[in-house]
Amino acid sequence: RDRYSTATGESQTAAYIYANSLTGGIDTEARENDVVIGICGYSSSVKHQGFYDSEGGTQIVDQWSGANGNYESTLDVQYWVMGATPKTSYRYWGTGNNLNAQAILLLVFRGVSILNPIDVTTTSANYSGDASPDSPSITPVTAGSAIVAIGSCTGDTSMQAKTGPANMPAMTAVYDLNNVVSECGTGAAIKYNCPASAFDPDAWTGGETSASYSWTAATVALRPSVITIPEYRVAMETG
Repeated sequence: RDRYSTATGESQTAAYIYANSLTGGIDTEARENDVVIGICGYSSSVKHQGFYDSEGGTQIVDQWSGANGNYESTLDVQYWVMGATPKTSYRYWGTGNNLNAQAILLLVFRGVSILNPIDVTTTSANYSGDASPDSPSITPVTAGSAIVAIGSCTGDTSMQAKTGPANMPAMTAVYDLNNVVSECGTGAAIKYNCPASAFDPDAWTGGETSASYSWTAATVALRPSVITIPEYRVAMETG
């Protein structure tokens, strides 16, 4: 049911994350009518741009935690509906240097409405003062929707793995570590076949936290074109 591939490495300049090398799930690559959600998380001393405008995505989240020294969190979330020739690469902005961090994740879904993939307006939030993203509540209007809780957090050079929302299946997360100043973790948890009623994902737990750190988060509801939505996670990138 789930499918993902991983890629890691420093990317201080613009780079690509790829969606054509999937393992362990329902397919090996994105296909026509699949819906791709791209998630860019950054940790730095300024707000960052995520995916290039030229990639043609529809932005549903643009969050920044605000001024907080070297540990400000930026979150960019966009989606694409695959046509007859699906996209295989997605260009995003680099950090600019090895002081900052970024963690990039693609989620690829099948069985989502291609006319109205976003069931209701995406909710989002940000906070300066700890490193435990808390995706806000959302209320799907279509039964059978998939709810995606997304978060990105900042930390210093001793960042530790986090645990996702306790009331959702296990989170997929990617971390950009081994930087000079800041590090970044970006993750998403998916809950399938949800009723048309309010759902509030729990906050992340575990790992280190500090009043110096920040987080950004969002909750997406995907409208099904069938009763349930199979999903496969696709690529993770750090830099």
